[in-house]
Amino acid sequence: MHSYEIPIMGFPDASMLPTPDMSRKIAEAARKGLDALLDARRARGVALDAVLREGVAWEQINAVADDLDADLIVIGTHGRKGLARALLGSVAENVIRTSRRPVLTIHGPRD
Repeated sequence: MHSYEIPIMGFPDASMLPTPDMSRKIAEAARKGLDALLDARRARGVALDAVLREGVAWEQINAVADDLDADLIVIGTHGRKGLARALLGSVAENVIRTSRRPVLTIHGPRD
């Protein structure tokens, strides 16, 4: 499952919205990236289904879990701390705090 957001930038006296063409390109890039990721794993014999959603990641993860009536949400986490976490937020943390389902987090490799 992958979720992406269309960027909207706000300024004190204006805002900047992407054009329809730019939004389409973002969606196409998200689909292409998700498909490439799944293709690499399918070659290993793993049966997978892809779900692509536009919206806030943690909200979409919970929505997909509800749609599928999932027993468990498994989500990776970078384990960021300090300023990086403050600036980037934590999708995993928001899923853990808001999900009505059990959540299993898996730490990814350290950078």
